[in-house]
Amino acid sequence: MDCCYFAGMKKRLLFAVLAVISMTSCKSEYEERMEKAREIKCEMERLTQQSQVMGLKLDTELNELESQIEFHAKVSGNKDLFLKELFY
Repeated sequence: MDCCYFAGMKKRLLFAVLAVISMTSCKSEYEERMEKAREIKCEMERLTQQSQVMGLKLDTELNELESQIEFHAKVSGNKDLFLKELFY
């Protein structure tokens, strides 16, 4: 086998490795929004527990967090699936 064959194989192998890396390292818009919404949901749960323990009303903060989740759901591209996956 000649050196051109091996050079071509190296290029194809390098291309394949780069393709796999780029596919696995990029998050979709949906995944990014879901990650952020999960963080917000945890914050909501923390505030709810805190309000129950302290007897405080945190409706304003909870409404703001719900609005943020609603925003991320809309931007995700699939609001219904997004909310279903987040809350169920």
